[in-house]
Amino acid sequence: MHYNTRKAPFNEMHFRRALSFAIPRTEIRDVIFNGRGRIVASIIAPANKFWHNFNIPLVPEDINMAKEELKDAGYTWDSEGKLHYPNKVNGRRVFDSGPGL
Repeated sequence: MHYNTRKAPFNEMHFRRALSFAIPRTEIRDVIFNGRGRIVASIIAPANKFWHNFNIPLVPEDINMAKEELKDAGYTWDSEGKLHYPNKVNGRRVFDSGPGL
């Protein structure tokens, strides 16, 4: 999965890190790929032993770590559960994932 890091909120490191914690890799492998596949930390397949780095640690699948990452970076949630991210120019802006994300 790749993000357009030139566009908000994907241009924000903390948002990308939180998203990485929130991706259910095991469930994706088990449900979509019927349990076939290997979860790795690199976009380069382990079959390519020359270029694949086996020493990169896996990112944990942990929604609580994702929330903490966002909270530590100044993100907040309103009473409806919508995520607000800091914006010093325009005040608080809402990132509403809606049905398209």
